Amino acid sequence: MDNPYAAPATTDIQNEAEAVGPLLASRGARLAAALLDAAMIMAVVFPVGFATGLITFDQEKSGKQDLSQQLLGPALGICAYLLIHGWTIWTRQQTLGKLALKIKVVRQDGSPLPPGEYLFKRLGVIWLISLIPFGGQIIGLINPLMIFRKNRHCLHDDIAKSMVIKL
Repeated sequence: MDNPYAAPATTDIQNEAEAVGPLLASRGARLAAALLDAAMIMAVVFPVGFATGLITFDQEKSGKQDLSQQLLGPALGICAYLLIHGWTIWTRQQTLGKLALKIKVVRQDGSPLPPGEYLFKRLGVIWLISLIPFGGQIIGLINPLMIFRKNRHCLHDDIAKSMVIKL
């Protein structure tokens, strides 16, 4: 006869953790990694942008950029991103900020996310959508806010079928 007042049976915590899967990175860790990544990119983009005239404080010049100048700004940002984070994305599925905070991007099944999928599905699709006037900027705002869902996935995680885990 079972005792209804007995303490619940213990389970092997390690087996439970393995059954659930890898631990998701916290929202705070993801935010901190994104801020670190952005700071590193700005440390390259701003000096180069000011030196080349792509970034200026002169109101008259900044409003009169031709198409080639308007395209060079995003190209500079993409080049800086790849220069700074490309190697660690390619070899570890991490930006330098994620590396510092010991978090990593993987597929939703826990397997490694190939670098091409990381760059094109996870980053490229949202970047292209953000170029659409007005609507793209709304998606750019919605993307990071989706992290407040229970599964902690942003829109780019859903697109790439990826997740960010603790190491």
